[in-house]
Amino acid sequence: MEGGDTLRFIAPATVELQRADGSGCTGELPDEGNMYSGREVDDAFHHPDVQQALQAHQTYPDELGGTLHSPGHPGSITWATSCRGCLDPPKGVTALRRVLEVVMRNRRLVCPSG
Repeated sequence: MEGGDTLRFIAPATVELQRADGSGCTGELPDEGNMYSGREVDDAFHHPDVQQALQAHQTYPDELGGTLHSPGHPGSITWATSCRGCLDPPKGVTALRRVLEVVMRNRRLVCPSG
């Protein structure tokens, strides 16, 4: 979730965007091109750094904010715009955040708002 919008990834390559205004759309990630593939999103999510952060319910500083939840996984990762004493995220979490930002940005561009 970021800016009131929710991005949902469904392996192997489906992405659903639900906007804060109630509109949304679903699409497939391409296998190649200038967009991340479903496999790349899945690989980034399964990185050991990400799995450890999820289990620990970690919070990291980030100017955009957002939260990551995974169905069937008890943990979460929060990126907070104000975060006193938070540690910088490990490389795997930073990589996942970058992937999610690109996927979210792309989905917002191709999905008309209500």
